[in-house]
Amino acid sequence: MPGVPSGRGCEACRRQKKKCDQTKPTCSRCSRLNIPCIGSGQRRFKFKDQMVVWRDSSARRTTTTTPSSSPPTPPSTNRWAIDVPRSPHNSITTATTAMATLLDMSDVRYEVIYYGEFLKDLPRRLGSNAVLDASVVAFTHGYSAIHTHRPSAEALGSYVHALKTLRFALEDPVKTRTAETLCGIYLIMICQSWLGKQDDNYVSHGEAMAHLLSMAVTQNWQGGFIKEMLLTFSVPVLLESTFNPRIKIYPWFSIICERYFPPQPTKASPFPSLMLRNLASMPQFIRSPEQHVFEIEATYTAMRADMPRLRSLLTETSLALFPTPDADPGIVAMRKLTRYQAAYGILMALGIMLNRILSEFDPDDATLAADGAYIFDEMMILAVEAARHRPLGSAYMPLCLASAWSATTDETKKAQALAILMEYQKDFSEANWLAGGVWLARKFDGLRRKLGTERVDGKVGV
Repeated sequence: MPGVPSGRGCEACRRQKKKCDQTKPTCSRCSRLNIPCIGSGQRRFKFKDQMVVWRDSSARRTTTTTPSSSPPTPPSTNRWAIDVPRSPHNSITTATTAMATLLDMSDVRYEVIYYGEFLKDLPRRLGSNAVLDASVVAFTHGYSAIHTHRPSAEALGSYVHALKTLRFALEDPVKTRTAETLCGIYLIMICQSWLGKQDDNYVSHGEAMAHLLSMAVTQNWQGGFIKEMLLTFSVPVLLESTFNPRIKIYPWFSIICERYFPPQPTKASPFPSLMLRNLASMPQFIRSPEQHVFEIEATYTAMRADMPRLRSLLTETSLALFPTPDADPGIVAMRKLTRYQAAYGILMALGIMLNRILSEFDPDDATLAADGAYIFDEMMILAVEAARHRPLGSAYMPLCLASAWSATTDETKKAQALAILMEYQKDFSEANWLAGGVWLARKFDGLRRKLGTERVDGKVGV
């Protein structure tokens, strides 16, 4: 699917088909309308479907056999058709080649490695598990929907075939309890988000992945591939469990930590507040804040200490990679930048939620109020900076924006966060991040009402 250049106006002007003057940091039209100016000056591409027609070279040979009653096949009129000698291949080698090609992507906006470093190990595992094979085919065919937002018939057919293969496999307990089957289910869920398909009894990806992880801990799987895969599955489940009360992270999380991620006191983490065990505390902080006030304070203090250090590291990296606006730092350096952005965004998302909880316990604390405003503004700045890496390179940002929307009580700020969130929402129509934000906002408002009543009755205290 070759790309052809598109305009460089901001997203708002492009949607309204208005000429954008590309003024930095905000074009004149967005400034006049007081709306976020995203993507101004960004180089874009329009992706068009390309089909390669394989022509059998034997059809051009002169033969003496009796001609068939069928008319000869006319030459292809497809302008993308090319003559390529047919080489020996089967479905496994084709899927392996297609997957390897995706893994070699050199554009952070469309890098499938975003879904987990363990994906690099998949090509050599093909051919051993029917679910994994079918899911990889669906994954490679469905990838085009990221660009076109219109799933092809081939992509939908491969997705349906993968679901059928999975249903048959689930009838066999032996096949179900393999790492390859678990990985195949994960790829099918990714395809679901790309194709925008939902079953009638749809559950969120986090709920499904939590079920997979609870199944995985019953097996004694070992190896680097397993460890990386389980880590990849655990992080989004822990983050979504903050928004989704239906996700249960125990006992599987404790088993995974004990078995694969034991504490290493001699090797300090550069950002302690982002360690896996700390992320697992967030759901109970949100759901039962009164029982964990002192823990929330300690965690929030650690997060506030990590934020300026991570922002400084992110700024230094960005300046080193882009000494000039037209600099091309390369894929390795860009991966590093987007990883720092993701870490900073998630850290701020967690921090602003804890800030809101602590503010409800002490509404007169001016420092907490100032901190909350600062974190919110930093989140909006990061959202604009990360927009150039959409859709995959900044796929974490909607969750961050939903957190910021839920935690602020300023209606103007809420509108700002919502406007940017709706822009990101266009990348994957199947997801509904705002629903999680609404649930969080209700929890915060409920805490305010409860503590307000206790203050009137003279019972509040920690």
